[in-house]
Amino acid sequence: MTTTTEISLYERYGELYERKRELEATLKAISDELAGLEPVVQDKMLQDGITSAKLQSGMLLYQQRMLWARAKDGDRAATAAGLKRIGLADFVHEDFNVNSLSAYVRELDKTGESRPDGFDEIVQVDEEYRIRARQG
Repeated sequence: MTTTTEISLYERYGELYERKRELEATLKAISDELAGLEPVVQDKMLQDGITSAKLQSGMLLYQQRMLWARAKDGDRAATAAGLKRIGLADFVHEDFNVNSLSAYVRELDKTGESRPDGFDEIVQVDEEYRIRARQG
């Protein structure tokens, strides 16, 4: 037998579940709009010759540079073999970890070190700029 308390518990759960679905749909719409605006904002910052903009709300929009290492021409097997050949087998398992390899590339860039000989022949390094925001 279901009590009134259990029914209200179920109702509350159902209400929250529905609200969550609504909020997720709203978040998706906002994320889609941001994704469309990001290249427009990047182009405008480039035209204006700026890398950041302070908003009236106190928020700061800024470009964040990020390096990502990827398999050259999408050939992950050849890149994995090449990484082993040039002494970077730590990044290779059956495949290689793009995030770890990208962190390695960022660290080399940060310290001003050169990439190992043969690296650029087997790994594609792309530079991205993203718009970020923070309060204050």
